[in-house]
Amino acid sequence: MADHEYPVHSPLPLQTALAGRCPRCGEGKLFAGFLALAPRCECCSLDYGFADSGDGPAIFIVMIA
Repeated sequence: MADHEYPVHSPLPLQTALAGRCPRCGEGKLFAGFLALAPRCECCSLDYGFADSGDGPAIFIVMIA
């Protein structure tokens, strides 16, 4: 699927976020590890480079711990 093509049925944002899935197709994994984003979606090839979180996830986990 090219970057300009979108699925006919887009997933619901809350369900997609809670499941840790791709924001475009809702199928591919968003995370490669506990805190690391995957480089791209394994299903639709969406590049996750636009979502650089920096140290946000690590600080969030440290505050909880």
